[in-house]
Amino acid sequence: MIGAVHKAIKTLDPQSPCAIQLSDIENLDEIIVEEIEIICKAAVFNEIERILFLVARLKKTSGPKKESIISDIKKMAEVLVTRIKAESGPLKLPQSCRFIFLII
Repeated sequence: MIGAVHKAIKTLDPQSPCAIQLSDIENLDEIIVEEIEIICKAAVFNEIERILFLVARLKKTSGPKKESIISDIKKMAEVLVTRIKAESGPLKLPQSCRFIFLII
């Protein structure tokens, strides 16, 4: 999974907020692994199932329907991040970079 994240990071515009913030982070691989573990532990089975279903639909969809699916995934992710913050504090990966998990 780390390889997929690195591949996603390489596709970023070097001047994007995410790329700039990532360049300042030491031990990025460790942080990404920790974030994935935290997210997976916090997510309930129904959330994981729903997200995977939406991602599968996303690959076969285009136009406004695709944007709607992306919006649904983002809403679910925000609920999950809010719950993680309440239970264990904020995530280390900058908010502007969390989308890289959706690219992989």
